[in-house]
Amino acid sequence: MNEYDTSEKAGSLENTKSIQKSLLPAQPKFPGFDIYGRVNQHYAVGGDFYHFSRVKENKLALAVGDVAGKGIEAAPIANFAHALLHLFSSINPTATVAETMFNLNNYLVSEILPKHYITLIHGELDNTGNFEYCTAGSEHPLLYSKGKLTEIIRQRDKKDTKNLVIGCVPRIRYDVQSLKMQGGDVLFLFTDGMNETIDIKNKAIAHPTLEKFVKRNPIMSAKDMSDNIFEYVNGFKEMDDQTLLTIKML
Repeated sequence: MNEYDTSEKAGSLENTKSIQKSLLPAQPKFPGFDIYGRVNQHYAVGGDFYHFSRVKENKLALAVGDVAGKGIEAAPIANFAHALLHLFSSINPTATVAETMFNLNNYLVSEILPKHYITLIHGELDNTGNFEYCTAGSEHPLLYSKGKLTEIIRQRDKKDTKNLVIGCVPRIRYDVQSLKMQGGDVLFLFTDGMNETIDIKNKAIAHPTLEKFVKRNPIMSAKDMSDNIFEYVNGFKEMDDQTLLTIKML
């Protein structure tokens, strides 16, 4: 490989990194809530992303996505999927979460290879604390309420196809789930990279770490809580890109 090829690849990587950073939205201001998103890519660029958009006067759209793979292979697809999600959410603000997921999946099935499938959780939070969302192979939300952290798992049978990953099977009808937050509750949405971070005993640390930090500092801001969690988690073995949305109802 000559010097020109090396320089060209470095330039391409920097361009991809710049695009990826520019697509990440500003931290949202949503009355009654303190919300913060953070992504740590395993390499310079990666397949994780998060999304915020004010789609209705009293509702905020939220999403966390993860493209299969890592680095420069996953990054362009993550950028593409993130931009499409923003587009589909914006051009039809009256669409339900399930309709947006349906449209996103149908489009991406024809545009990406199945090996680059995307796991995604996408929902809308209203100003009363009601969160309606769809999952597509993603990690389950974790809700801290009344001193306890609970994994919100949907009941489903073995033949269920209503939360398949994005980009593999067309015309999937994603079902809508909901949860209700109260003042003081904290909701965590995250990619599997958080669970794939392991401690010296080879145990996943996401669930116990999140619970520990919320219990220890219940009045901490969403940003400070997130930063402290990442500082702790990054002291262990990192296996993948990591993304975390911290949503605190005031």
